[in-house]
Amino acid sequence: MKEYLRCEFEKRAEYWQRNKGETYLHFAAYLGDVDATKMLIEDNSDVNCVDKEKDTPLHYATEKGHVDVAKVLIQNGADVNAVDTKKWTALATAAFMAGVLWLVQIVHYPLLGAVPNEDVQTIALRHQTLITRVVGPAMIVEAAASAMLLFVGPMTSRNLSIVGFLLLGIAVAVTIFQAVPLHARIAQGKAYLIPQLIRINWTRTIAWTLRIPVGALVVHQSLS
Repeated sequence: MKEYLRCEFEKRAEYWQRNKGETYLHFAAYLGDVDATKMLIEDNSDVNCVDKEKDTPLHYATEKGHVDVAKVLIQNGADVNAVDTKKWTALATAAFMAGVLWLVQIVHYPLLGAVPNEDVQTIALRHQTLITRVVGPAMIVEAAASAMLLFVGPMTSRNLSIVGFLLLGIAVAVTIFQAVPLHARIAQGKAYLIPQLIRINWTRTIAWTLRIPVGALVVHQSLS
């Protein structure tokens, strides 16, 4: 049986095996080959085997829209609730970032505006240092997970992935081109810019918040 797929598999062996740790069943599901899937299962292939990203053959079949292969896998014991880490990571980091931004928007920035002018510079510099340590890693992870969903994610949720990626782009753009420069000027003692910072921060707060229902819908579609 394995000879049946060997020629096609070897064309992508270096990437598929070394980088992703896939099995022949993963590849058969990716191709949408029902007969090969059935024969591999009969040959005792594990229907719930995972690659390096913890994706199962069922993930591959559903992401490519191969309904018949998905049915065969499910009929033979594939776990329909297996975790797709890309979707959950994007959702979790979006929820985390939204929570941080709401806290900053409702509590931290207004308190910064109440600080005496002579202390604003010190506190603003401290804020920049500490908040970067909190949100920096989360933003990197979220961007990576969102990019993976967009470029190698399931076709069934491609439109939602695009919407989520655009929302992330808006939030990141506001951060880089508006929030960071304003923070730098406030850290120079220009406290009168704090109300402007609060206003522009609404854009990224709302954008990151909207990523939560979008991400939840992507996860829901993968479990449907």
